[in-house]
Amino acid sequence: MSDKPDMAQIEKFDKSKLKKTETQEKNPLPSKEILREQEKARGGVVWHELGGGAEGE
Repeated sequence: MSDKPDMAQIEKFDKSKLKKTETQEKNPLPSKEILREQEKARGGVVWHELGGGAEGE
């Protein structure tokens, strides 16, 4: 078996037979505001408030 795709199979692939789907994010990332609120609730310092960016800046 070859690692290369069979170009003949790719050329005759019919995209119209694919079903349309609606993508829904199951585990969205929290917003910056939510992260700030959570950090403050734990009593920690929010790095944004320190004017920080990536480490070493």
